[in-house]
Amino acid sequence: MAKPATENEPSSRVLAHPALNGARVIVLDNSVGELMMFNESYWFIHRVRTNNELHFRNTRYYSPSRTVGAMEPDGFFRTGRRVEPSLVSILLLDPARVAEASRELGGGASPRFGGLLTLGDPPLFGALGGLVQAFREPSTSELAVEDRLAAFLPLVLSRATEGAVLLGDAPREPAPVRRARDMIHDRFGEKLSLQELAAEGRLSTYALVRAFTNHFGVPPHAYQNQLRLTRARRALEIGRSASAAALEVGFYDQSHFAKLFKRAIGMTPSSYASAFRARGSGADDDAVRRRGP
Repeated sequence: MAKPATENEPSSRVLAHPALNGARVIVLDNSVGELMMFNESYWFIHRVRTNNELHFRNTRYYSPSRTVGAMEPDGFFRTGRRVEPSLVSILLLDPARVAEASRELGGGASPRFGGLLTLGDPPLFGALGGLVQAFREPSTSELAVEDRLAAFLPLVLSRATEGAVLLGDAPREPAPVRRARDMIHDRFGEKLSLQELAAEGRLSTYALVRAFTNHFGVPPHAYQNQLRLTRARRALEIGRSASAAALEVGFYDQSHFAKLFKRAIGMTPSSYASAFRARGSGADDDAVRRRGP
């Protein structure tokens, strides 16, 4: 269990269920700190108690209590500071699981919500709460937890589009930003200079930082660090040690890696990894190196 939040850290823990590979839940219990993550998964947010702003792709969203948030992959996400402690659980699902449900509904393989949606739907809120509870109780049978996921996913995808055809196109970045972003994803474990990224984007360094930040909400260096942390989480989930995960994604200073990791999601790398040890490895090694969406 994570230690109580300090002024700069969220109070959080991660949950995994033996029956659901490609799924995990981050729980923020009485948290007042910020959460900062690059997301390569679909996020479904169970907001029991919260009243704060969220920032995604440089857009601000309001998150009221007793609602469900739905967020598509590929962007930098952070919460604002909270005046009152929040009670929030975030279900992270690999795109392959969401794609299967989307195809059954007649949608595309990569459903898009246009950013982050807030859904005030009591049945949906209850369905997600039941699924989160299954993660809190690992003794829940495999059939029961699969049933809860199978009930929740079609419901949330339908509600997210209000019966419309699910979108399949990712948001388009300006060409210079896309080129710089692709270089970061291709070489996320390397030391990249701003001059290299600007040359790839065919802009001046100042123009690239401005355009990149306008689209993603963070400058290139912060984006790369958050992408590295996301890949490090994947490595920890498949059994890598904290030191091996850090080196694999390009962090050569272990203390710096641990500090960034804890500041981003409120727990140490070893605490994060411990949630997956009992479950066993269900991910593949390529997921750590994969460029993402």
